[in-house]
Amino acid sequence: MTKSVLRLLTASAIAVTSLSAVAGGFQLTEQNASGLGNAYAGTSALVEDASIGFYNPAGLVALNGPQVSISSAVINSNNDVSYYSSFSNSLFIPGGAPPPVIGNTREDAGGWHAIPAGHIAWPMNIQNQRIAFGLGVTSPWGLTTDYTDNAMSRYLATHSRITTINIGPTIAWEPIPCFSIGAGFDAQYFDTNLRQQLSVGGGFRDGTFSHEGDDWGYGWNAGLMYRMPQWGTTAGIAYRSRINHDIEGDVSIEMPTLPVYGNLSTNGSFEGRITMPDMATLSLVQDIGPCWTVMASASWIHWSVIDTVNINYTGPITSQTSGNEISLDFDDSWRYAAAVNFRATECWKFRLGVMYDETPVKNEYTRTFSLPDDDRLWVGIGANYTINKMFNVDAGYSHLFALHKTMVTQTQANPTFGTATATGKVESSSNIFGLQLNVKFS
Repeated sequence: MTKSVLRLLTASAIAVTSLSAVAGGFQLTEQNASGLGNAYAGTSALVEDASIGFYNPAGLVALNGPQVSISSAVINSNNDVSYYSSFSNSLFIPGGAPPPVIGNTREDAGGWHAIPAGHIAWPMNIQNQRIAFGLGVTSPWGLTTDYTDNAMSRYLATHSRITTINIGPTIAWEPIPCFSIGAGFDAQYFDTNLRQQLSVGGGFRDGTFSHEGDDWGYGWNAGLMYRMPQWGTTAGIAYRSRINHDIEGDVSIEMPTLPVYGNLSTNGSFEGRITMPDMATLSLVQDIGPCWTVMASASWIHWSVIDTVNINYTGPITSQTSGNEISLDFDDSWRYAAAVNFRATECWKFRLGVMYDETPVKNEYTRTFSLPDDDRLWVGIGANYTINKMFNVDAGYSHLFALHKTMVTQTQANPTFGTATATGKVESSSNIFGLQLNVKFS
């Protein structure tokens, strides 16, 4: 199957799964809506619906029967950028001090986006052995930031998008009562589009530098779960492997026609590698009487596998430039969450949760305008309503507070295109709304 066909098949999904980053780095935690009210506390130990197959496949055997869960999280992200200064060497004036960049002094790089997800779970007994199968279609990584073509940071980034679509079959087995193990395979589609302006002729006219590429990568996940029903306690640990993406695609430079140089527009192909980090989550869920449940989680994300992304070019574009690089220099990060649930009636359950989410970005000098990320605090509320034995619905809401007024001082140097630097302050917040339908077939 050619890459052009794959792009066609996934085009509709890409339209709704790319979004501004709302967690540490560009990880997307929102693979269900039921966890939104808990701020995703207890994810690897809380067995409520078929989405447990993504967070810990070992929990599939604890479901009462076949289930389907379909959800969407809708995100309104606000990234208000105020620029302090910006400078850029002209493409054709390499010597001397870089002149200041004139442009919009304020930008909003956020917007409205959605994350759909679907999960199927099928637990069964075979020869007195409890096993279960699952399948999830999710988007575990994503990012979109958009600036106008007149932003003061336009020579660093105007449009940055990362989209992933993960297809994950899973299997679980309960070798002894209350203890289960599970594992899964991940086939992950990665699509990216990066665009920035190029300073031409002293900055009075701009060119456009664009990359668009994709790749399929493969990984695995596994988990353990131990349930102690006599104490109302469940513990779970889950791990997701890193996934390498060798991205290939098209690159282009679109330039205005210059009196001396003529039209220098060109194109070609590029390739580069990026690794989606592995991660581990430990969770504990405790029932307190018939109505109350408390839960907590700690997650470690191996962001340091992402350092510098080197991009190599082939084709006519090599007459302009042979390569480029994106320096991120991430640190590993942690995420901590706690929540409480209250079963008010047989039909109604209410949720409240908080999460502290560390950023992998080290400081303002390694932070980029494509990813103006910082530590965040989540506060979530939610509810579940049981319609009948077959149907129940979840609704949730979380607000994300950036814990600092985030500073960005980004410099990007290219031997052909010169050096661009911009400094600014980013004030961020996000509102996430989620809705989920769960269908039970037994």
